[in-house]
Amino acid sequence: MKNKKLCAIFGENPSELEFGYDEEYYTCAVMKFRLVSAMQDALADGCREFISTLDEGAAMWGAEACLAIKSLGGDVTLTVAPTSERQAERWHPERRERYFNLIEKADELISPVGDEYGEDYILKSVGRVIVVGNTSHPRIAEFIENARAEQIEICVV
Repeated sequence: MKNKKLCAIFGENPSELEFGYDEEYYTCAVMKFRLVSAMQDALADGCREFISTLDEGAAMWGAEACLAIKSLGGDVTLTVAPTSERQAERWHPERRERYFNLIEKADELISPVGDEYGEDYILKSVGRVIVVGNTSHPRIAEFIENARAEQIEICVV
């Protein structure tokens, strides 16, 4: 059942971006700013719950932004729905530490066990999705197509 107050964060991975893993790169800073602005718009529209797969890049940045909003007194919750139990296994130690820190601080963990988890769980649950990145990228285009099929409100930044 779709929850209109639940918003997913989805987007490109650093390996797909011109700046790679350099989060201090100007383009990355702009993407993060647009993501936070879209999250603020969602909050203004009554969204109080954010969900992330914690994939590297936009999904992780959104989860971190949600926790930052919460730490400043924002009335938000973070649900994490990793795509697999081993998704961070081969990541750089710093990003792996961020991943496990986010899981620990999340309000809810949707375990990647069962029929629906990760992106599948998100598409069945959310009322809105914030998509960060190039919509012509095949993975993002497919996600947007699936979100449209589920009649999910889509915000591309």
